[in-house]
Amino acid sequence: MGYASRLYARKPDDLGGDLLINVSPTPQNRRASAALAQEGDRWRVTLAGYFGDYPPVDDEGFRAFARKLPTPDIHALITNATPLSDPVPYKLPANQHRRYERLAEFPAGLLVLGDAICSFTPIYGQGMSTAAMQAQALQACLAQGQIDLARRFFREAATAIGNPWNLTVGNDQRLSGAALPAPKHLLNWYMDKLQIVARRDPEVALAAEGGQSLCRRASLLHPHIALCVLKGSLWESSSASMQGAALSTQESSS
Repeated sequence: MGYASRLYARKPDDLGGDLLINVSPTPQNRRASAALAQEGDRWRVTLAGYFGDYPPVDDEGFRAFARKLPTPDIHALITNATPLSDPVPYKLPANQHRRYERLAEFPAGLLVLGDAICSFTPIYGQGMSTAAMQAQALQACLAQGQIDLARRFFREAATAIGNPWNLTVGNDQRLSGAALPAPKHLLNWYMDKLQIVARRDPEVALAAEGGQSLCRRASLLHPHIALCVLKGSLWESSSASMQGAALSTQESSS
């Protein structure tokens, strides 16, 4: 994965007053983007791609990359906004999770934390959140004393990392076209439906953003949200079928 971020001046009516737009990659279009409102009336716009399809860092190339996103909002925003910086690129070769909890022994007096345990594709925005969760786990382990600290901490850290790791790696594997085991295939199917329903259901959209950013750890799979996703997915499928039937009828009439 490779991405580039750039700052732009922000006007109150940009994006209709919204403060965030997030475009997720799919196997059909592996480009992603996000525009996030920041202090000082600024936008931070990030464009990302996979497997060599990376955003250029020149002005024209940056806009051209955004033009091929599946929604026109980001391209329209950066075409009309004033740049405040040059695009800054970054590349990550792979997600990485070192499984220290599987070691029989670990050197006394030492621990590992944050990216040194697990590093994610940055566009998911989970690195610092999982590091904070590991710090909370360490605090809880230290409250129980230092005996067998490394083993207890690495076990708790692995638990904290588990859900975001499965979400991130499962999606990246799907983008690569790799074969997935049934549980990850099911999770990816659910996340696809959730993203579609979130476009028109504010409650599901808040759950998606909160769950992916780890602000609400269980919200993505909460029974109420799952029910909303399933209902919304059925509605989307029914609506698409009706539109297809109407189009066929029009074609037959013509």
